[in-house]
Amino acid sequence: MTTASFWHEIVLARLMAYFAAYCGTHPDWLWVPSNAVLTMDSGNWRLPDVSMFKKQHLPGGVIPETRAEFAPDIAFKILSPGNSPSHIQRKRKDYRESGVIQV
Repeated sequence: MTTASFWHEIVLARLMAYFAAYCGTHPDWLWVPSNAVLTMDSGNWRLPDVSMFKKQHLPGGVIPETRAEFAPDIAFKILSPGNSPSHIQRKRKDYRESGVIQV
């Protein structure tokens, strides 16, 4: 895996600031950055650049220590020039089949 470009990190920082503000005014939502692992219905693990999900997904309101055993409600992936269309479509299909509202 290659390192992210400088531009990718600028876009990611802007997204993170936006979602921190959004979740601050919408207490039923949480967001996590790209190192958080979410489990798709297929069993695949995904690490979108930013994920949003409703707190109701947390069993007993407890934040998982390692990975979430659920898919996010919304997943954001910053595309890179090296992402092939077939690779992107496979990921989108996995998200869609897991009930993700928007990718």
